[in-house]
Amino acid sequence: MYATNPIVRRVRAGVAACAAGAALAACGMGPSVETVALEGTVLTDSVSLALPTGLVVWQNSLVVQDPRAASAVRIFDTAGRLRGSTGRKGFGPGEFASPSAVLSRPGHPGEFWVFDARLSRLTPFRVPDLLAGGTRHAGERVQLASQLVVEAPLWLDDSTLVAQNAMLRAGEKRFSFLRPDGAVRASAGEEPASEEKLTRFLKQQVYGGPMAARPGHAQFLVASRYAGRLELYGTDGALVRRFAVPQAFEPDVEPSPDGVNFFSNEGQRVGYPDLAVTDRLVFALFSGQKDKDNPESMFAREVHVFDWDGRLRHVLTLDNAVLQIALSDDGRTLYAVRHDPYPQVLAYPLPAFALSAET
Repeated sequence: MYATNPIVRRVRAGVAACAAGAALAACGMGPSVETVALEGTVLTDSVSLALPTGLVVWQNSLVVQDPRAASAVRIFDTAGRLRGSTGRKGFGPGEFASPSAVLSRPGHPGEFWVFDARLSRLTPFRVPDLLAGGTRHAGERVQLASQLVVEAPLWLDDSTLVAQNAMLRAGEKRFSFLRPDGAVRASAGEEPASEEKLTRFLKQQVYGGPMAARPGHAQFLVASRYAGRLELYGTDGALVRRFAVPQAFEPDVEPSPDGVNFFSNEGQRVGYPDLAVTDRLVFALFSGQKDKDNPESMFAREVHVFDWDGRLRHVLTLDNAVLQIALSDDGRTLYAVRHDPYPQVLAYPLPAFALSAET
């Protein structure tokens, strides 16, 4: 169910240019959008999950990554019933030392991949196999190039992976584009423009975040966890446009003495913890909470809905603070993972006007 918020909040679009170098007048932004409150349905029980951190949807199956559970991957149906699991702790085939992301692969229905950050490898599984009682991985694992230290890779298409470089070694750019075997095809992309006096290394940390491939296009979207930014890039690593976000802000951090980490200042806020997309729309989970000494800052109740031209179309507010979001195949249901009061998956039916990029 959904209901119009009794107190309609008018959200003025932010001042970020919606195209690289474009004037604000060219953005085509509407003056305001209406905020709509969504009521979720809890699907899973209070004991099936430990600390879920990833979510992929395929047909009537919900693939949940849960690194604290005995099995790192659990599959539920859309009624919340546990149907399969796999991924015990370890270093061998089908095992995980530190699973950090679960992702789908365009053109391969029912297939999903788990990225192990510690082992720097991707392992494929097929939902139908796990539903049938299998537990083994479904093909060759992808071992990333030995020199790479990256955030979770993303399949752009069935033959190209992209990842944000986390360490920026000599000669590395912002993104690594990889072949299906994990070898580096190209390193490209300039660091985000910023007035902050941060090293390139720290910029990778504060401007990094979740990514999503634009269906049917050679483009991908990058959300900043510690800034109010959404940026669309091409497969050459060049910036296509910045989205006109309703709250544009820069990181407010201080480098740590080791130069590797950073400390949040009092004004530091969390931006976009997660993304979900269709061929017409972008659903960006937005926190906006102060980060300093706030363990809940990565959990969010607001979803900003954009078209791919970077214009804000809708703002949805959720009745729960959530960490991850995903969309059903038909784009009519938003699924989300929460931790409090129990680790669970929720479902939010979307209003009809939020399903179209038309005004």
